[in-house]
Parts: sequence; structure tokens; C-alpha cells
Amino acid sequence: MKRLGLLFSGLALLSACAANPPVLDTDNANMDLTPLEAGKDIAAAGQSPLVWGGVVVSATNLEKQTQLEILSYPLNRYLRPDTNRTPTGRFLIRHEGYLETIDYAPGRKVTAVGSVKNLQNQKVGEASYDFPVMQDQQLHLWTEQDEIAQPRFNFGFGVVLTN
Repeated sequence: MKRLGLLFSGLALLSACAANPPVLDTDNANMDLTPLEAGKDIAAAGQSPLVWGGVVVSATNLEKQTQLEILSYPLNRYLRPDTNRTPTGRFLIRHEGYLETIDYAPGRKVTAVGSVKNLQNQKVGEASYDFPVMQDQQLHLWTEQDEIAQPRFNFGFGVVLTN
């Protein structure tokens, strides 16, 4: 019985190390529409907020806002971009006010909740690309510690049936 208590105590301590998802209000948000799909049919974005994330390609401070170009990836259960999966397009985040572009350097991961009302045509290399433009309501910049803190193992129970 003492060992069982130690086991559960150890599990409780390990779970305290697990990363908590960012506090983003995703109620009534569309989690299914991808930037690639929105770029082909902007009306599909509708009125609901969208939740998108990905890797920063570039960050530019404009006169009254900051623009981030993002290579989008599917989000995991913590709403963190999963860069081991196939990218789902590109999009622009328009953030009112100033963001430090060193903090939002290329390669950093972000998750945003916001609305998309229009497209902006820009070049990706020599190619023309229609970027959905998200006006963010919430923006989360992921840190390396967020990734390190996630557990590297799972516990599970199984049933084996034999004849």
C-alpha cells in the first residue's frame, strides 16, 4: 500500500511539470478552417473568431500596428503549432500597437485568436500569394520552456483478450 501511495505521489509531481495551455478564449471560435482554405474563399471565415497558429516568417512594425507573417501549422491539444505536421498555409496577423520584433523573430511559434475579413496579395519569393489578414484579439508567443515542460511519455491502461 505504501508503494501505491508513492506511485500516485510521483505521478502528481510529474503532472505538475506538464505545460498548461495558454489562456485563450476559444469559445465560439472556428478551429477547423485553415488559412489556405480562407485564402481561397474569404467568406468561409464568417463572423466567428478563428484560432490559428504557426511559425513567424517575418515581423514588421508599421505606423500604428505590427504585422506578423505566419506559416500556419495544425494546433495540438495545448493550442501550440505542431511543426511535425504539414503546414496549412500562410496568414498575416495585424496587432494594434507595437510588438518587439526581436521577440517575434523568424522561427518563433505563436497562436492567435481573431477575425479575418480580407485578403492581402503579397509575394512569397517570386510567387503571388493571397494572405488572409487576421486582426488579432489574443496573441500567445510560445517559449522554449513551454515545449520542454511537456511530458515526453503517457500513461495508459489496456485490455488484452485472448482465445
